[in-house]
Amino acid sequence: MNIIEYIPKGLENAITRKNLCNVTGLDDRTMRGLIEEARRHTIIISNPDGSGYWVFPDNPTDEEQAHLCRYVKQQESRAKSIFYALYPARQRMKG
Repeated sequence: MNIIEYIPKGLENAITRKNLCNVTGLDDRTMRGLIEEARRHTIIISNPDGSGYWVFPDNPTDEEQAHLCRYVKQQESRAKSIFYALYPARQRMKG
């Protein structure tokens, strides 16, 4: 299933994951996996207020551009946190 067909473009058109599950008939875990996979080739933003997911448009508004910047910073922060948490395990593996 190509989940991108169900996620609209633009902030004002955001759709919740619950609604995506209802529309597609898929469970939440499967939906999260499809969104994760789709993000490898499409910019999918999730609103921090829980109002839903949306595809970053070709001609974004200033507000959409700001959401993109926040999304990138948030994801970079998560990635750094994961690598820092792995440090003790890597040290142990080294001996």
